[in-house]
Amino acid sequence: MNITSAIIKRLRDKKNITLEELVIEVNEKFNININKNMIAKWESGKSNPQYDQLKCLALYYKVTTDFLLGFDLDKFIDVIDLRNDLEIIKMTNEMKEKYAMIINK
Repeated sequence: MNITSAIIKRLRDKKNITLEELVIEVNEKFNININKNMIAKWESGKSNPQYDQLKCLALYYKVTTDFLLGFDLDKFIDVIDLRNDLEIIKMTNEMKEKYAMIINK
């Protein structure tokens, strides 16, 4: 699992909808063609959404693509508060360390 998959899963759980419901709502709202298996793979970290799919999910959940990628987690507390989610915090810290190492090279 990666941070994007964890956030996508948390958002769906918070909205209390099934994979099927999410697929129907997103496909109808944005006229795209995603399916249950795609979202299940995104939520498990087995694959990642393409950018246009990520944009649709961000619009659907009323967040930004940056948020779905693990940035600006404190900007959408009104949508979902991940500040006390230990798994998200751990992944965010690992991501920050990784980027710090890359920048300091």
